[in-house]
Amino acid sequence: MSEEKMFQKKKETRGRQKIEIKTIQNHASRQVTFSKRRAGIFKKAAELSVLCGAQVAVIVFSPKGKVFTFGDPSMESVLRRFQPTAEPLGGPPALPPPPPFTVAREISALEEERKRLQEEETRHWTWEGINVFWWNRDINEMGIEELVDYKAALEALKANAVMRARGNMGVRRLDNSVDCGGNIGFSHDPWLLPSTSVFSLTN
Repeated sequence: MSEEKMFQKKKETRGRQKIEIKTIQNHASRQVTFSKRRAGIFKKAAELSVLCGAQVAVIVFSPKGKVFTFGDPSMESVLRRFQPTAEPLGGPPALPPPPPFTVAREISALEEERKRLQEEETRHWTWEGINVFWWNRDINEMGIEELVDYKAALEALKANAVMRARGNMGVRRLDNSVDCGGNIGFSHDPWLLPSTSVFSLTN
């Protein structure tokens, strides 16, 4: 009889219930759950590392954006193994070296630019790259500004020629002078060009 009464008085329970996985609406409860679950994850990660000799890294961000990390042997070493080119945490991202063909292409472009500059410098001594010197250019094709520069260049050319002739009378003689119409009877030697001419034939 006593056993029957004890059986009747035994509290009935629903047993262990499965917790529904969804966002906890209560702010305080959510914070407590986060702290507990985070500690549990880190504990499981540590056990996995000790029991299995595994290298483990865990990164957790709180709802407010605070970061929590766990790494064994260290977070940095695990990340470096996952991504060999990764920089230390907080450092600048690694820049991959340029491929060889990119460097070769840049060198080729620099060489082309050097050749172009040399050609422009040579063209400064002749008109448009042919064996016609700048003083033989048709003045009827020049604008006012070009004519002013042309006149100044001729005057500088004449001054340079006279100075050179005075210093080398035994070697060279000037038989002609500058014709204001644009023709000069000088020999077509490079030294006759004005050293500081402001006249440029590369438009």
